[in-house]
Amino acid sequence: MDEIYLATVKCWASQFSHRSIEYKRQNGQLLNGGMAVVVQQMVPADVAGVLFTNHPVTGSRASMLISANYGLGESVVSGASDPDTIILKRNWDDTLSIAEKQIGKKNLKIIMSDKNGVTEQSVSPEEASHCTVSDTMAIRLGQIAIYLEESWGTARDIEWALQGNEIFLLQSRPVTTDAKFSEFDIIHEFDSAHFTDKEEYTIANFGEVFPGAVTTLTGSVITKLIGVTVDHLMLAKEFRHRYDPTTDVGLMLFSSKFFLNRIQEKFFSPLKRKKNEMSKAVEMGIYGRVLDDDHIQEIAFERGDNLPFRATLKSFMATVKGLILGKKWSEGFKQYLAIPESEEKPAQTIKELYEQIDTISLAAYAAATDKHATTTMASMLWNLLTMKMLSHNEMSKSLYADFAILTTNATDTESGSVPRNLKELAACIAKEVDTTKLREMSEEAALKWIRENTVHSKTFLEQFLKRHDHRGYKEFELYSYTWGSQPEKLIKLIQNMLQSPSCYAIKEQTDDDPLKKLQASMSPLKKRILSWLVVKAKMGVQQRELGKSCLIKAVHIARKEYRKLARLMVSEGMLPEEDLLFFLTHAEIEQVIETRSAKLLQRAKQRQKLYPMLDSFKYNEISVGFPIPMDKANEKLKVDRMSQITGKY
Repeated sequence: MDEIYLATVKCWASQFSHRSIEYKRQNGQLLNGGMAVVVQQMVPADVAGVLFTNHPVTGSRASMLISANYGLGESVVSGASDPDTIILKRNWDDTLSIAEKQIGKKNLKIIMSDKNGVTEQSVSPEEASHCTVSDTMAIRLGQIAIYLEESWGTARDIEWALQGNEIFLLQSRPVTTDAKFSEFDIIHEFDSAHFTDKEEYTIANFGEVFPGAVTTLTGSVITKLIGVTVDHLMLAKEFRHRYDPTTDVGLMLFSSKFFLNRIQEKFFSPLKRKKNEMSKAVEMGIYGRVLDDDHIQEIAFERGDNLPFRATLKSFMATVKGLILGKKWSEGFKQYLAIPESEEKPAQTIKELYEQIDTISLAAYAAATDKHATTTMASMLWNLLTMKMLSHNEMSKSLYADFAILTTNATDTESGSVPRNLKELAACIAKEVDTTKLREMSEEAALKWIRENTVHSKTFLEQFLKRHDHRGYKEFELYSYTWGSQPEKLIKLIQNMLQSPSCYAIKEQTDDDPLKKLQASMSPLKKRILSWLVVKAKMGVQQRELGKSCLIKAVHIARKEYRKLARLMVSEGMLPEEDLLFFLTHAEIEQVIETRSAKLLQRAKQRQKLYPMLDSFKYNEISVGFPIPMDKANEKLKVDRMSQITGKY
């Protein structure tokens, strides 16, 4: 009994070895978790070994692998002897057959000793030439393994022993390699449905909003919120007959990159076989020009159907609502942007913080998304009316030029204030410091120097950060850092601008009447109407950009709370590092909180490892067929078409 007590203590102590502790940290497990030591009667096995219900190398469920040797299973597990290997073929109905046998050398076996221990013994050449497990016994082992897999719900790693014709099950645990996916699997894990080879996808507009790849968390949140917004806009009674939530969203995700399906894009306006003014206005809003793509309009018309008059009217009235309430919303946007960052809330549990994000923060995010979408549609309508007044029922280069003259002076927008304020800040610094020395400093040193050795520049910098603390590069990416959280990134931008005075020179606006510069001739009445429309169009742009800034702030609030959640999860040992949280979906985070799933963390690590590569890929503005990067040499993103179904697309 003393030996059993000592062995039990050694088992308990083993979970605090360096290797065990590091494994637990990397897989989000409790460091001081409970440990039950199973004391079993030793089976004097004739043959023993292991069985994997999924192939341990390929992960295939169609192959089960058995490794076996004479004597105890220790020689198999430790690798002390070259065992026999049997591959079982597993059919769809769980029937089994022998697919392959490899007879190992089996130069030694480990057997029980008469002195309450084990001993090694050589295996004779005659004995080693035979397979340790008969075909019938191998099938029996496989059938038992299937039963265990169904009982536990996961692929199993099973240790077993044979004594005569009796089977002993010694251990059953999850297959540790089962959580690993191939690079191809991870790259395409969240890909949207690719309908036909005639699909066209664009990064126009979205390429600016989402430069590069998005992280797993951002992709899961954005996809959900865009879906909610489209549901709100499309699930009116009149739209139900033609709305498909799996396809009509239009926002597609391929290889962690957002695209807009150009065929679904046509659904944003009433479907016609030929383009009308509304569809052209949509293109102007997305691409800044009207495209020569009548074939896409034709496909969209064939795929969808014309909306009834009531539905078209309802869609128009929803946009008009944005026009009417735009000014009121603008005041609300300004008040929201003026609200200072809330103080750190009292200590919350991990579950409480997750529920707050899930029910409050993401709800605010969704509301901001909805308002921004509505103000964007209203702005597009003002632009359409302005273009309609300029045109004579046709789109021409002169029309685009006139439209640009009327809209380029809209610099007093929220988005326009960011580059202007940046130039003003750079100009202020240039007057007060030696720009050459400042550019030679590191970002951290330059920030510290400005704060400690300047007066006006320091004040201007703090005012800028107070107003634009939620802005920065990749503003819609939850994983990124804003200027407020990492002002060093802002300083790096300022250092680049200080290389030349032209980079921070501010072009003063003139009071010249833009109507005088137009190429199109028009009557005095038409000019008065156009002048009124231009004011409204600029106001629409201002409201749209205010809505965008509010949306970015809502993203920033959610970003900060996810960061706080990550810190708490790391402190509780649920995550090995904060950044890993952003490579889990929003739903997977809850699973990790509830179960400490090591499998999910392993998958998140694979996503994190591949993210820099995906983020570096560049795409053409428009991709025909499945989107692949400009670098055609990269084979990891290519998808082979296994079969083709012909018919109406």
